[in-house]
Amino acid sequence: MPRTCGGSGLIWTSRTDCRDTCFNDPWLRFTGQSPAGQLAAGWATGLHPLEPDHCRRTYDSHFDRQPPFRIAYRLRASNGEYPWIEDAGTPRFDCAGDFIGDIDFCQDISELRRVAGTANPPADSTPAARSQTIPWG
Repeated sequence: MPRTCGGSGLIWTSRTDCRDTCFNDPWLRFTGQSPAGQLAAGWATGLHPLEPDHCRRTYDSHFDRQPPFRIAYRLRASNGEYPWIEDAGTPRFDCAGDFIGDIDFCQDISELRRVAGTANPPADSTPAARSQTIPWG
């Protein structure tokens, strides 16, 4: 049976093979997915059609090197819209110090981007302009 993890923000975890291990209830409500459906599809399945390659490269790069990171991207919500999400990924380690995967804490930043005037980059803009890595700080 698929697991969900706690918390009030949008949270998901992954193993060392990049496979997702759990999504919390707020994530599932936000995306409209069932636990089994989301685990089968993975976190990236709901990315805006213009963003998957850049997001995947950024995630894979940070996952392999294991530093914390932040990335902003548009994610399909249960209402069919694509709000902007900030995803803060943090590596997880076991008691022996071995890497066991990531935990990602996400929040809707659509309103912040709207106020800043960066909510809708042009369709012909570069992937970096559409989805951006945000330095950890």
